[in-house]
Amino acid sequence: MRLLELNLAAFGAFEGQVLDFSASGPVVHVVYGPNEAGKSTALRAITGLLYGIPERTKDAFLHKPSMLRIGGVIEHDGDRLSFLRRKGRKNTLLNVDGEAIDEAPLRRALGGVSRELFLTMFGLNHRTLRDGAEALLRGEGGVGESLFDAGGAQGIGAVLAALRDEAEAIYKARGQNQPLVEAFRAYKECKTTIVTRDVEPKAWLAQQQAVEETSAKRQQLAELRRGLIDERHRLGRALRVLPIFAERGGVMARLADLGDAPRLPDDAARRRLDAAKLRDECARDAARLVEELDELATRRDALEVDEGLLVLDDEQIARMKRLLHRDRTAAADRPKLEVKRREQERQALAELRELGREVSLDDVEELRIDKATESRLTGLADEHAALREALEGVERRHREARARLEQARVALDALPEPNERGMLERAVERARRAGDLDSRVAKAEARVRRLRAELQDGAE
Repeated sequence: MRLLELNLAAFGAFEGQVLDFSASGPVVHVVYGPNEAGKSTALRAITGLLYGIPERTKDAFLHKPSMLRIGGVIEHDGDRLSFLRRKGRKNTLLNVDGEAIDEAPLRRALGGVSRELFLTMFGLNHRTLRDGAEALLRGEGGVGESLFDAGGAQGIGAVLAALRDEAEAIYKARGQNQPLVEAFRAYKECKTTIVTRDVEPKAWLAQQQAVEETSAKRQQLAELRRGLIDERHRLGRALRVLPIFAERGGVMARLADLGDAPRLPDDAARRRLDAAKLRDECARDAARLVEELDELATRRDALEVDEGLLVLDDEQIARMKRLLHRDRTAAADRPKLEVKRREQERQALAELRELGREVSLDDVEELRIDKATESRLTGLADEHAALREALEGVERRHREARARLEQARVALDALPEPNERGMLERAVERARRAGDLDSRVAKAEARVRRLRAELQDGAE
């Protein structure tokens, strides 16, 4: 990667200051100037451009932190990348239009070099050189350590001191609570426990034999226990069966007393129950029928029969039955007919109101017309239909005449200018033979108006 341009757009004491490093060829760029000229600021700007401006920076004394901007142009593998860097926590890499862009192309150009490694290798400044020189003069950690410190790396002496502290934290000769001391103490306790719990071979064999004998005795006792449990279950079953056997003995004794009684079929009990149920039902039906007979007898005794009805023959009785059926049917249909009658009366009153006649249905007969008026209205209706038909025919002929007139006018307009007098005379002669079309149209319109007036008078 090569830095071609550094733009201190708004950083430190600079605003719009551009450093150009784009000269071609193998060149070395030297940035020099007096104290406080901004050399260290430029070095911090390069670091901020590549890795981001730190959260706490001393370069925001002229510009607000949110307004800090560093621009640059780098070249990597023949490609150029122009970008800006603003101060912030995320999306701080911007394109030249100020829009946030992905940092992946910049990370590829850096080749995995971190900020710390960049500062160590390329970020030496006056402070780091001075600290390394002072360490060299003090001789802390030897000349090699001082040179490492002057190069900006972490002090070797500090690393060795940290390693010594870490070793003392693990073990110290006179320490008490270090992990290694605790491990030694636990090891000694384990050894003591092993010694105290060690057993002689003869004693172990004796204990092993005692364990085997105890296990064998335990197995024998378990088998004995299972046998006793089985016996207890058998005796329990026997105790539960003894009452049943006693009852069976009593039943057998009663059977012996019956002697040679016939043997009943297997479904005798069910058949007996069915028969008892049928008997009870028949008894209930008989009682109900007796009550009905008593009630009918009472109603019969209370009847008063006309002696004249007793002498009627079968035909008269059948006729009376038909009349009775008709009366009952009429009585059943009467509510429906009443509803229908009321609906028809309501419709009749509505039609009378539409005709402008506010009369009751009792006075409706007064509105009935005589035969002569009815005959005259019928004639007028027929005449009205004929007049309407004639009017429609006249209107149709009138439309046809107007259409022919319009066609004639269009044809006349389409005719060329007459070049000969004879052609004009022949056209005039054809027009005379056709008659006065305007007069004919006027007459047809007058006839249409007359027929409409007659039709209206006939309708009234």
